Amino acid sequence: MAKRSKAKTKGNRKNTKKSAPNNGRNGAKAGAAKKRFKYARTLYTDHIGECVDACIRAARFAQAEAGLRPRERRFAIASVVHGYTGLEAVANIFKFEAFDNKGGRNFTAVDACDVAVKRLLKDWTRVRLEDRCAFLMRTRQGTPPLQEALRMHILEVRELRNLLAHGYVMPGVILFDGATGKTSSEISHPRGNKFPRLKFSRPDKLVYRDARKALGTVLHGVHCLAHAFGNVLDFVSYELRDGGEPRYFGGGAAEGPIEEILCEIDASIPS
Repeated sequence: MAKRSKAKTKGNRKNTKKSAPNNGRNGAKAGAAKKRFKYARTLYTDHIGECVDACIRAARFAQAEAGLRPRERRFAIASVVHGYTGLEAVANIFKFEAFDNKGGRNFTAVDACDVAVKRLLKDWTRVRLEDRCAFLMRTRQGTPPLQEALRMHILEVRELRNLLAHGYVMPGVILFDGATGKTSSEISHPRGNKFPRLKFSRPDKLVYRDARKALGTVLHGVHCLAHAFGNVLDFVSYELRDGGEPRYFGGGAAEGPIEEILCEIDASIPS
């Protein structure tokens, strides 16, 4: 009897469940389903900001003593490389928004029969930057295409960046004049003259004005893409103001047309 009573009690315990108090929180949890939103994250703000700051530093060293002039070239190189990378990052953001982020407002479904577009997207990182920018502009209805002049400027910035970033060899010849005992050198520009429009200097002779032309091209490219996709892209400069005070552009801070931003940058450089 004792065993039987114990088994019965055990069974009763097994079938008994505690009821949680119904205070409305369970219903609220069930109704408020969690949502996940995708977004693109790149370092474009750092690259664009450093492009601006390195350009300003290059300009300052352009007016320094002769012994400090090599730093002008170093900062000019840094400005070009960071600027190109920033523009490429912006193009990649909008490619993600247009073709990878299905929940985004800029998403565009690709026609299964459009083989050319599918192939371009598959080989995206191998496509030239100027062609990527032009393609993205064409996908936005009501937006004018990328201007051909800007497209060719982006091409030349890309070519200069490649020369700087990939370590191309510039064949050189040293000439010795036996009569005077003097020597001179000649260096061949790799791949010939690539810059008929922006007239960039030779990679080992870059100066502030080269960085400034690349900067203008980069900011105009960024502006066109951002405007086409209805976005405001931001960056920060630490060289525009004295004492390293940050100067914010975009994102609700002071903002203006690209020419106004470039004029502010030019005004910050001592004459």
